[in-house]
This record gives sequence, C-alpha cells and structure tokens, in this order.
Amino acid sequence: MDCLTQALQHELGISPTVKNFGPGTVEAVKKRFRLPDRETNANIIRIYNAALWCKGYYGSEHPAVWDSTAQDSLAELYFDIGLLPRAPIDADMWARITRSLLRMDQFRTVPGGDGTTKRIQQHLNQRYVQLVRIPAMNLVPTDGVYSRDVQQGLMLAVQYELGLDKATINGYFGDGTQQALKTKGTGNTLTAELELLFRAACWFNSPTWDSNGSAVHFHPENVLDEDLWAVTEPWVRTFQAFSQLPTGGENYNFQTWAQLLVSCGDTSRAAEGCDTAAYTSKERAQALKNNPSNPYRLIGRYLDEHLDPEDEHYLGKALKPGEARDIIDGGLGLFPLFQYNGTQLFNFTYEKGYDQGLKADAKAREHGIPHGSCIYFAVDYDAQDHHITSNVVPYFHGVRTALEKSGARYIFGVYGTRNVCERVSREAGARWSFVSGMSWGYSGNLGYPMPHNWSFNQIREYQFQAGYGLDHNIHRKNSDDGVWRLDATDNGDLSLRNYIDFVKRVEGVISTMGDGPPRQSVIDNTLAFLRWAEPNYHDWKWSAILGAIWQEVLDACAAAGIEPGDRLKYDDPRANHRITLAHFGAAAEGHFAYPGSGTDVTVGEACGWAGDILNAYTQWRENHRSMSGEDFCVQVVGSATVESRFSSDNLIADVDAYNISHYLHGLDGESGGGDDRLLSDALFTYHFWDGANRSAKRFTHFYENRFGGSPSTFRETVRNVLLDFDLFSAFDWGKKFFLPDDEDQRPDRIPSEQLASFVDGLHTVITRRMEGE
Repeated sequence: MDCLTQALQHELGISPTVKNFGPGTVEAVKKRFRLPDRETNANIIRIYNAALWCKGYYGSEHPAVWDSTAQDSLAELYFDIGLLPRAPIDADMWARITRSLLRMDQFRTVPGGDGTTKRIQQHLNQRYVQLVRIPAMNLVPTDGVYSRDVQQGLMLAVQYELGLDKATINGYFGDGTQQALKTKGTGNTLTAELELLFRAACWFNSPTWDSNGSAVHFHPENVLDEDLWAVTEPWVRTFQAFSQLPTGGENYNFQTWAQLLVSCGDTSRAAEGCDTAAYTSKERAQALKNNPSNPYRLIGRYLDEHLDPEDEHYLGKALKPGEARDIIDGGLGLFPLFQYNGTQLFNFTYEKGYDQGLKADAKAREHGIPHGSCIYFAVDYDAQDHHITSNVVPYFHGVRTALEKSGARYIFGVYGTRNVCERVSREAGARWSFVSGMSWGYSGNLGYPMPHNWSFNQIREYQFQAGYGLDHNIHRKNSDDGVWRLDATDNGDLSLRNYIDFVKRVEGVISTMGDGPPRQSVIDNTLAFLRWAEPNYHDWKWSAILGAIWQEVLDACAAAGIEPGDRLKYDDPRANHRITLAHFGAAAEGHFAYPGSGTDVTVGEACGWAGDILNAYTQWRENHRSMSGEDFCVQVVGSATVESRFSSDNLIADVDAYNISHYLHGLDGESGGGDDRLLSDALFTYHFWDGANRSAKRFTHFYENRFGGSPSTFRETVRNVLLDFDLFSAFDWGKKFFLPDDEDQRPDRIPSEQLASFVDGLHTVITRRMEGE
C-alpha cells in the first residue's frame, strides 16, 4: 500500500513521494478527479486494479484496463464502506475513497469482527462522510473491529451532533466538546442521532464487569434503529459502577459520556488515589489526606530509579529511607511502582524483566513492604499490539519468574495503556492494572475497553504544591488497596519458605522416631505440633475432638532444638496478611482427620471454616443485631480492619487448611495421597508450583471442591452448620460452646429471613474473594 501510494503521487506529479496519503495527495486527486471508468492514465488504472486486489476484491485481469469486473468490484467496495447506492461521487468523495483504497483499512469483515460493529462503521461513513462531509473526518474501516480510527470517527460524529461548527470539529475532547456534552448531551432523552451514538459507544466499550467479576455484554437487538433505553440502562448502570461513577440519575450524563469516549473520562472528578515522582514527607502526606478539595487515601511511589545521582537526567524519584513509614504515619496507603526507563521498546525483554523483578523484590524488602503487596511495573509509552506480543508480555514473564524465585513475597501489577494492561494481565498473570488513562491519544487507549482488573486509572496531572507534581488517579473499590503497614525488618523470619523449612525439620524428627507415634501418620503429628504452638488450640475441647499430641513427639523435637512456639505466624505470599500457625494447624488437622463432603458437616470441619461461621454468627447476634445478616457478613466477616471473630487471616487459614488437606488425601486429581505425601511438600506445591496455581485461586478451589461450585449447595451446607442438631453428633453437641448464650438468638429461633440473609452474606464474602482471583 505504501508503494501504491507513492506510485499514485508520482503519476499525479508530486515530488518527492512519501509513504503517506496526506493532504497534498488528497488535493491532487481532487484536482484531477477522474473516476476509474473515465481515467486515461494506464498507470493510475494499474494502481487502482492493484489496490482492489490487495483489498480482497477482483480487479481486471488486464492491469492497464478498467473493465466490468473492476467496476463491479468498486461498486461492491462502495457497499461495504456503507455508501448510499447510486449516489453521485464528486471530487471530494472520490479523494476520500481513494485515500481509503490505498491504506491498510479493511472494508470486508475480518476474523474477529462482528456485524454490529460493521453496521456502526458503515453508518459513520454514510452519514458523516458521504452526507454531512465533516472536513476532518475520513472513511473509517468497516471490518467489524473497534479500532483507533473508528473511535476517532465516533468522536467526530458526536461533536457534529452536539452542534459544533463543522470547520472546528477535530476529534479532540476539549473544552468546547465537554461543555456541549454537559448542556446538550444530558437528560433523560436526546436527539435520535445522539442516542444512537451513545449506544454505539456502549457497544464499543463492551464488555463491562459486574460486582461478581463476570463480564456483562451490551446486547441490544439493533444498536442503530431502536429506542432502547430499557435495554441499555442495565448495562449502563453496570458500566458506571465498574468505572467508579455514580449510578442512577439522568439517563445520559456527562461523566458517563466522558468515560465512554476517552480513557481519562471526566478529569475533574474526585479521586482517592495519586502518584508522584517527588519525595513525600509525613507533613505532605497529611496535606494530601486532608486536602479540602479532594482528600486522598492512596499514593504511588517508585521503589527505585535506574539512573545514578550524578546523571544529568536523574530525577530522585525513588523512595527515600523512612519515606514509606512517613507516608503511612501521615495517613495514606502506599502502592509501590517500579520503572527502569520503560519508555521504549528495547527496554522490554524477558531478561530485563527478570533482572528488574529481582531488583524490585530487593527494594520492596528494603523499604519494609509486607508480603503479598502488589508492585506495579510500568510500560510508559504507546506500545503497539505486535510489540506487546514480541516484547512486553515476555518482559512480564521475566518479572513473574523473578518474583516467584525470590520467594513469592510479592504479586505484580502492570501500568500502561488499556491494551497493555488487559493483555499483560491475561497472558502474563498481572494481578492488577494501573491504567495510564490520561494518555487518551495513545493507540492502546483508543478502541479498547477498560481492563477487567483495573485498580487505578490515572486521569490527569497537576501541581499540588509548588515543585510537587501529582497524578490524579481514580481508585476502584474492592481492588488493590495498597500498603497500610510495614515490616519493621525483613530478615526472612516470617517468610513462607522459612515456614516450610520449619515444617520439614519437624517432619524429619517425627519420621525417625522408631515405631512412630500412636497417630495415623507423620502428617497428623506434624499438624498437631503446629496446633500446639498456642495453648488455646490444645485445651480439653480441642483434645476431645483431635486428641492430644504424643509427648514423645514434643520431647524428640525439643531434643532437636525445635519448640512449637518457635513459629507463631507466617506471611502469606499472595495476601497482605500474617497467618496464625496454630489456627491453620488445628483447621488442617480437623479436615485431614474428618474430611467433609456434600451438605453434611463433620466435626473436623468445626475445627476450621464451620466453627468460624458459628463464631461469626454469635458475634452478629450478640453485638451487631441491628445490621442485616448480609450487611454484617460483608462488613465484618473476613475483614482485616474491623474487629471480627472470623477475620481475614482466619478465613485464609481455614480455606488453605481445607485445600491442603484435600490435596493430602489425593482428592484433587493428583496421584497419591495420605502417607504418600508430606505436609511440607503439600505447602510447597500449594504456594509455589505455578502449574496448579492453587494459592492464587484458593477461594475458587475451596468453593469448587467443598461445595461443587454450587450456590445452593453452599447455602444448604451453611444452614446445616447452623441448624442441624443431633445429640449423638460431636459437632452438634459442641455447638453450644460456639453459639449465643441467649437461646432466643440461636439460629433455629430467629426469623428465617434473617438467617437466610446471614447465609447470603457469607456466600457474598466468598464469591467476592473469588472474583478477586
């Protein structure tokens, strides 16, 4: 196509020729204005025939001749573009057609294209190019694929329908367009053409994502011809919630329009997040938190800088010693960023990703960033799609490998355009996306919906204080909430790998104890040893269910220099939580000794998730009875910030205990089970073996393996935990130790709808954790 363009320029007398069909070429075609059937220059006919062949249409078998075959193909091209049949083609229109004919634009539906997008594309061409003749608008591709050119065409069409003068229409989302949208694009009804363009924008931004993490597609019967607000509204409300916009109100409002049209959306809206390359003192953090016009909650700061302080381009953007503590003490959460000159293609290779992953891990530990935190690695330029494939995705595979080999202390996220974020998340496993939305002109932000896992959207930059520049970032609720505590030191004492090494040492002692202890296996004794770390997990109630540990085990371990209290907690590598070892040991021992299935609950499960459900129920009825059961569960159960008898670290320990005991029994499709495995092997496989991806999807595995992935099974099983009483069941007999002293507050005494609300709330807690995976 470049060669054909230059050939046409040569034939039209343009010199020098260039690989671009620009304004000069357009004017030369207009000036000559000869349709192919009237063209006398054989070389120009050859160019037109060749262009048809390249576009997938039949040209003449005789390249220098324009025959009926070529003319029929040209008519077919007109139809595919969306032009009105039999409408006269003037000089201006022929120049636009010729430009499209000699570009890489496709007019037949390509693989992956869809009919609805094609019809919208044809409508844009027919109304706004052929009929209205917006000067700045060229024919858009009609290949059925939403792209940068199509998005630009949509913007130009919106500007026209808003009443902007045709001569000023430029596709730029500037003050004039924004003001026109605020006055003419709002309300419960719009002109038919504006409503059509609004629906087209919804179609192009589909899918969006609901609160359960499910994709929601916009599926009207006909985007172009019908008044479909009743069909459009559910999708729009979901889109608004996903985009962190107010829901409800007028059908059409400025913020929704802005979010549909440009990646930055409404840059004036309030935001909880910010990021900066400048040093942030405790006082400055407090000023950000207490900013009267826009109080912030979270700030992004760089872990390191690739340049030496002596370099003339050195920015001093890296966190300073003690700065992370000052930020948190100043009342802000911190989300760590990492960028080593990620502004050009050559900066992205697997090797560089691996090297920078190691550096990021070391720097995060140096600053006391706790395990499980997300580090965002930056792609700070407009990476093209094929470069994402060749370089960017391999770079992030390198990052991932480095972080895993460093002990899986941290998870990683990606900063970049919408396209970069979505592809890196799906193809390399980035947990969260930080979208460079203020770069709204980047191709990676044009023609792509918001990534499904976005946590921050950077929408504008400004000077917060003199010399202190700030980027303004929308933060999505229930996504990455940054770092709110720091490890005083990170000498590895609480690392998961050291915890597994500790378990191996215990197993080694137990495995060499002659005839062995009078319990089922090394696994049982190891779990009991972990449980013995805290007295409240081996009192008479626990011993009645699980038995007491064999004294010889304690003596043998002591002789080897190992005491149960040597390790009380460990840091989970995928969640920002410190897990109580004894809680995990008790829950896993119960699940391993008495595995449950179906809707019946065993006494062993009372040692883990089922017992904690009873604890949560009692807290609700004793302390939070004014709240509905669902509200209580959503706000308290699994919380890391609210006082809870079923806290987030307990929830993680319970789920891990079930999953690991399930694996130890060989119930997950892996070979072996029982004595064929050791707890340390199971822990390593669960947390580090990428092929299984177990701890990364711990809640999904728990929900599917224990409840068959069925909401009804989950609810029935939880109801059995709360309601079934059997005097001959150790679990049911023991419920009196969990449930409220006031018998009127027992599960079988409260109104059924209140109990159902509590069960629904527990289901919401689990499914929300699943959607975060």
